[in-house]
Amino acid sequence: MKKQLNIFIFIIFIFFNIVLPSNAGTKEVMEKILNSWIGYSLDDVISQWGYPNEEKIIARKKLYYWYDNQSYYMPTYTTTTVNGNIANSTTSGGSISGFYCTRILEVDENFIIKNGNYQGNNCPFALKLRYKKQWLNNLPKKERSY
Repeated sequence: MKKQLNIFIFIIFIFFNIVLPSNAGTKEVMEKILNSWIGYSLDDVISQWGYPNEEKIIARKKLYYWYDNQSYYMPTYTTTTVNGNIANSTTSGGSISGFYCTRILEVDENFIIKNGNYQGNNCPFALKLRYKKQWLNNLPKKERSY
């Protein structure tokens, strides 16, 4: 059990000290993903991303939103230190953390993508796995709609 706890603490350390600070690459990755869709039709995006979660008109701009929400449970763990006859225990964890990335695409009157934006604390900082296979435009150039 102690070994599992040490592994868990190591993973949390890596996450908060390496993964989160490396979000500097998030802007470049998300811009590449969103820009890959400019000039394509909304139907093209839907064929790869699925239907949007929401449609809004803001300041005469038609916007489509795709939400990617995840929650993680951080298990409770207790550490105890003994100094002579005195034991001190500290309990940590036991909470749920929420992470999200919202992709926003703006279309023109012909439903052609003209702009993109994103919000969130869990947008990709590396173009790997599903972000490269699903989020990045993988359509052949010949199917491009202008």
